[in-house]
Amino acid sequence: MEKYSELDIVIVKWLTQSLDAGEEVMLRKWVEEDPDHKAYFDSFLSTWEKSEGVKAFREICARDDWQKVKQRVTFCKQNKKGKSITLNVFRRIAAVLILAFIVGASVVSYFNVPGLGYLASFDTDFQKDSLVLPDKSQVILNENSKLIFQRNLSGKRREVRLAGEGYFKVAKNPERPFVIQAGNAKVEVLGTEFNLETSESGNRVRIHVVEGRVRFSSDNQEVILVKGDVGVLAEGNLIKGKIENDHFQSWRSGVLKFENAGLDEIVSALDDHFIEIQSVDNRSKRSTIKVTTIFNKQPLEEVIEELQIHFGKKISIVDGILIISD
Repeated sequence: MEKYSELDIVIVKWLTQSLDAGEEVMLRKWVEEDPDHKAYFDSFLSTWEKSEGVKAFREICARDDWQKVKQRVTFCKQNKKGKSITLNVFRRIAAVLILAFIVGASVVSYFNVPGLGYLASFDTDFQKDSLVLPDKSQVILNENSKLIFQRNLSGKRREVRLAGEGYFKVAKNPERPFVIQAGNAKVEVLGTEFNLETSESGNRVRIHVVEGRVRFSSDNQEVILVKGDVGVLAEGNLIKGKIENDHFQSWRSGVLKFENAGLDEIVSALDDHFIEIQSVDNRSKRSTIKVTTIFNKQPLEEVIEELQIHFGKKISIVDGILIISD
C-alpha cells in the first residue's frame, strides 16, 4: 500500500543483507505487529523472487559497495582511477535502487489495484447482484455499483469501498470493526443492517439504518446512528434525521408504498426508483390531492397511467425526462 512505500527500501536492504541491527529490529517489529504488514512483506518477497533481476542483484554486496563509496568520496576528487571505480559502485547502487523501485511498484499495484491480488472488486453493471464477503457479511448491490474489498478481509479492521448503492448485513465481530469508505464519508459498524448510497461524485452520501448502530463520519464531523435513523452527507455537512418511509428499500423489493402522499413526494420516489428517469420537469400547477397506493414491481408506463388518473395531469417520459403538465 502507498502508506508502506517508505519501507520498501528497508525491505530491499533486508533482502540484500545490508540492514544494520537497528533497522532489522524495526522491520521485524513492523512485520509482526499487524497481519496486513505481514501480507505486504510476503508479497514483496514473492515478487522479488520472481524478478529476473534478482540474480544480478545477488552478485552485489551493497554494504561493501557503500563502504567503498564512503572511503573513496574524498579520494576520487584527486584520483581519476578512483573516480572511475566510484562511478562503477554508484552504478551498482543505482541498479539496487531501480530494482527496488520495480519490485516496490509491483507490490503497490498488488495492494491497490483490484483484481491483481490483495484486493477484489465486485461490479453489478446493469443488474442488481449480491455477494457474501469472507467474514460472512452479506451485501446486495444496486445497478451500476461497485464494492472493493480485501480478498480475505484480514487485519484489525474489515475495510471495503463502495461506489453506488448497497444494502449491508454485517456479520458481528466486536473485535474487528467493519469500515466502509463511501465517497467522502466513512461508516464504521460492529454488526448491523443498513442501506448505503453514494452519488457519482462522492459528495453526497445517504445511509438508512435498519438494525444496530453505526458511526457515520466525514472529515472532522461524526454522528452516531441507530435503528430508524437516516444520515446524509450533503455540501460538506452531516445531517441526522429519522426514516420517514421505506422507499430506500424499493430498489431491492420493487415495492413503493404511499400513504396520503402528494404528487411531489411520489415523483421524488419515482426519480430514485426508476433508472429510466434522469430528471424531472414539472410544469404543472401545484396539486393538493393526496393519494394512498402501492406499486409492486410495475413498469414505469403503468405507474404513469395510474398517476395521471389520480392527479388529473399529463405525465410522460421523453429522452429520460419525466414531464408533468396540466
